[in-house]
Amino acid sequence: MTAALVIGADRAFGGEIVEALERDGHAVARSFDEAADVLELLVVNTPVAPRRIRFRDMTDADFTSALEDQLYVLTEAVRFAAPRMAAGGAIVHVGSKAHLGTWDGVELAAAGAACVALVRSLALELRGIRANTLATDFVGERWDSEASRIDLAATVAWLGSASARLISGETILLDSGRSLRMPLAVSGQSAGAGSGAGASSNTKSA
Repeated sequence: MTAALVIGADRAFGGEIVEALERDGHAVARSFDEAADVLELLVVNTPVAPRRIRFRDMTDADFTSALEDQLYVLTEAVRFAAPRMAAGGAIVHVGSKAHLGTWDGVELAAAGAACVALVRSLALELRGIRANTLATDFVGERWDSEASRIDLAATVAWLGSASARLISGETILLDSGRSLRMPLAVSGQSAGAGSGAGASSNTKSA
C-alpha cells in the first residue's frame, strides 16, 4: 500500500479525491500530522469559487486572500512533502483554469498563474518527482455535478499513478472543452449582431 497525502481534503472535490485514491490502494493522510514518513503521492486541492470582484474595486486584501488560498497552501505542502518523497513520486495540484483569464476575478487569475508556474518549475527542480496541475472550472458552476467530481477524482488518481509516469510539468484542463469557446470581447455583444454586420459588409462589396 502506497502512502499519499491530500491537502485540502475538506474543500470541494476533496472527498471524492480521497475515495478514488483509497480505491486505488493508497493509504491516505489528510494533514501533515497524519502523513507517513515516506510519501509516494502529494495532492494539493485548492479549487476556486468565483468571487465577482471588479478590478477597480479590488483591494490588497483581496489579492492576499487569493494567494493564501492557492499559492501559499501549495508551497507549504510541497515544502513538507518533497523531502519525504523518493524518485518516482508524484505531486498533483488541483487548481482552476482562472490562469487563462477571467472577468471579475483578476486576483484569482494571478494566484492561479503563480501556481501553474510553480508546479512547472517544481517538475524541473525536483528530479525524479513528477509535478502536474489539473485546472478545473469554478466550483459551483453548472458543470459541477457529482458525476463530474467523480471524473475529476479519477483523473487525479490516474495522474498520480505509474500509468502517467511520462507526464510532468503539464497543466491539464478539465472543462470538457469549454475553454475552446472564445468569449466575446465586448460584454453584451451578441454573435448574431456581429454576423449581421459582416453580412452587410459583404453584400456591399459584392
